[in-house]
Amino acid sequence: MIEIIRVSVEMNKRLTLLFIAFSMMILSGCSMLPTGSITQGVYINDQNVSGLSRDEVTKIVTEQVKSSKPGIVLVDDTGKKTTVSGDAFGFKPNIDTTVTNAFAVGYESNVFTMLTSRVKALFYPVHIHIAYDFNEPQAEVYLKEYGKKVIKESQDAYFTIENGKLVPHKEVVGKTLLIKETYNLVKEAVLSNTFGEIKIAVNVKAEPKVTLEKLKAFDTILASYTTNYDSSAENRSHNIILATDKINGTVLQPGEVFSFNNVVGERSAEAGYDDAPVMVNGKLVPGIGGGICQVSSTLFNGALLSGMEIVERTPHYAPVSYIEIGRDATVSYGSLDFQFKNVLTMPVYIWAYAEGGTLTIYVLGNHVDALKSVNISVSGGAAVAHGTVHKTDASIKEYKVEEGHDGLTVNTYRSVVYANGTKRDETFESYYDPTDTVIINEHLKPKSEDKKDDAKSIDKKDDAEKNPPKTKEKNN
Repeated sequence: MIEIIRVSVEMNKRLTLLFIAFSMMILSGCSMLPTGSITQGVYINDQNVSGLSRDEVTKIVTEQVKSSKPGIVLVDDTGKKTTVSGDAFGFKPNIDTTVTNAFAVGYESNVFTMLTSRVKALFYPVHIHIAYDFNEPQAEVYLKEYGKKVIKESQDAYFTIENGKLVPHKEVVGKTLLIKETYNLVKEAVLSNTFGEIKIAVNVKAEPKVTLEKLKAFDTILASYTTNYDSSAENRSHNIILATDKINGTVLQPGEVFSFNNVVGERSAEAGYDDAPVMVNGKLVPGIGGGICQVSSTLFNGALLSGMEIVERTPHYAPVSYIEIGRDATVSYGSLDFQFKNVLTMPVYIWAYAEGGTLTIYVLGNHVDALKSVNISVSGGAAVAHGTVHKTDASIKEYKVEEGHDGLTVNTYRSVVYANGTKRDETFESYYDPTDTVIINEHLKPKSEDKKDDAKSIDKKDDAEKNPPKTKEKNN
């Protein structure tokens, strides 16, 4: 009986609203019907935009965005205030979304809902706030730097290596900026268009994750590997140092898998990475995050030498200069990862540093897991012939040749004898793609080039007979 009464009341409400709606339509000359303009009673912030067209509303929103540059004021636990611009924090106004949100009022697909929205808007104006796009990685980068400046953060215990020996340093107990929680507070303020002062979220009793007591278990250098980079290439060096810092201090428990992409994160400008040449289809081209693959390749060798199980590894498209063929590992966020698993009985600690053109990665562990032996060698070196492609390009007014090169296949062998006497023998295949020679506009080729090409062909044949592919081996 009660349920019937509830249904009856709801029906009466709906009938009442419909009656009001139709009455308003008659009295207003059917202005309650959609006409393609903004519904009566809709505001953008505090500005009435009722009855305006999309173009008119777009101009108003654009002016509002120009006249007000929204910022936020972060307040730390001591009361100190820091004003941050939207651009620095990673949120930007979205004019199109704002206009679309305004037009959505009174244009619902359901007729009853549409009429109800229009009636309500007449009596209770709808205020649409400016919509924003958010860039969380950029905000996190800012908050990390901000946290270092305004609060005394706790610090994990850490190692340095002095005179070839591990030197542990005690942890520092302090506070920790809760980055995710602070970001959510800012995002909520922006979405509600309140801005103003936001008190940051801080853990005032933050205990370091790694203590000196825990470090005592890492008493042995299981493996180390070093590569060199050009420190004068500032952007590439910056990327290498940034990625190395993210890896440094990682503790991997027995059975746990390390994911390079998960630890290092997305390589984007918002995350702090700079433009530097990256390898695409065998060629160096400008891109964000150049240099990261040197870090993953160096880590690959540290993992090999310490007996880790290689879960995922992909060689580069072409050999790279900073490491031996067959010893590289390329990565690309969202597609190619480098992963390895700790198969030892105790945790391992990754200690990494990059400075002055030298990148070194140590894998530290407990003496009970010290390997009895590890042997790595690279062999093969079989060439993969490249082809020739002929093209005609009207935009190029001459004969042109883009020289290609042969590809290469090599095998990297690893033989490990663990502390308990078990043995692991593995082969890692590396295939480096050939690049075709591209001949453009051969019909424009000067006759003098024919003789040069014949001479080159003879020289290449002689050189191949005198210098067959070499086999490279390296033991560690």
